[in-house]
Amino acid sequence: MEINQEQINDIVDNIKMQRVFSTNLVAIGYDENKRVLRVIFKGNSSYLYFNVEPEVYTTLIQSESKGKTLNESVIKQKEKYKYIKLT
Repeated sequence: MEINQEQINDIVDNIKMQRVFSTNLVAIGYDENKRVLRVIFKGNSSYLYFNVEPEVYTTLIQSESKGKTLNESVIKQKEKYKYIKLT
């Protein structure tokens, strides 16, 4: 996946982050137009996941166990959702 720093900055600047109650996650945000999910983990590592469907985001944000849902629905789907680590 080719994406430049300017595109990354644009994505990050336009995603509204929502704090979540989770043992592993700090905040989650989603850009429905670009279908990009941003996740900030405890310890401050941050990732962008691409081509994430709105339904996946909705399921994640409504889930009682956000870390488990993220892992099952997005992280383990490496062939489906490309990602980059921001920090």
